[in-house]
Order: sequence, then C-alpha cells, then structure tokens
Amino acid sequence: MILIKTARLIIKKPNISDRKKLVKHLNDWEIVKWLSRVPFPYLLQDADWWINIHSKEKNNLEYNIYLNDKLVGGIGFKISEISKEYIIGYWLTQEHWNKGYMTESCKSFINHMIKSLQINKIKASYFEGNNASAILLQKFDFKIIGNSEQFSLSRNKK
Repeated sequence: MILIKTARLIIKKPNISDRKKLVKHLNDWEIVKWLSRVPFPYLLQDADWWINIHSKEKNNLEYNIYLNDKLVGGIGFKISEISKEYIIGYWLTQEHWNKGYMTESCKSFINHMIKSLQINKIKASYFEGNNASAILLQKFDFKIIGNSEQFSLSRNKK
C-alpha cells in the first residue's frame, strides 16, 4: 500500500470513513467545475463507488490527501487507455487553497511515482480559466503542447 508523507500531509488510499467528507467537499461547485470525472451533484453512492474501486485495486493510482487526518483533497494518475500515458489530476478543498498544500502534494506524489513506477512522461490538463492549475503545472515544468476539448462530467459538456 502506498503511503506518501510530506512535511505536512499524508497521501494514501481512501477509507470508508471518508465518504461523508467526500460528498461535502465534492458538492462545492468551485472545486468540481474544474474536474473532468466528478459528477455534480456528488452523492453518497458516488463516494461509495469511488472508495470501493480505489481502496481495493492495486493498479489504481488515485489517492486522498490528508492534513492532520482530515481529508483535504485528492491526487492521482489516470492511465490513458489509448496511449498508456500517465495523466495527473488533483483537487483541494477551498479552505486549503493558497497555502502550498497542492504544490507539496504534487512534488511528493510525482517524485514517488516516477521512482516507483519508472515513469518518464506525465501529462496534465486544465480547463480554460483555471489559472491556479496552470500556475501549479508550470512550477513542475509541464510544457504546453496544445489545446484540446475534454468532457466534464460535472458540467455535462466539453
């Protein structure tokens, strides 16, 4: 089981005790509008499904972020079915924005995964208007290679 400790955070698989917190946090439109694979509204059955899939599958690379044992976000890799490339995604509760938590999470997560999985290429994307995500990715030397359309489950459109 992967457990990544940073200076202030722990990144680990979700737990059933997280379900109500997931529902609370992922019903915040200011968070969810920037995510591609999260429905809105986010229901208990969505949390149960997510926890069940992600807590048991060894090959699944999606985790929760905790601060003092409190769920504050998520981070993970989706593996493209077509190209087999690793695509990073992340979210953080509003009360924890602009405190360096996502930079800290990404740095530790990316470094850990590069070493443990011997990854040499990671992709990322962000929705137009999500300047915080664009700035975060620039910190890690992600290069802009173009624009594309991505379906957003929460927005129910591209």
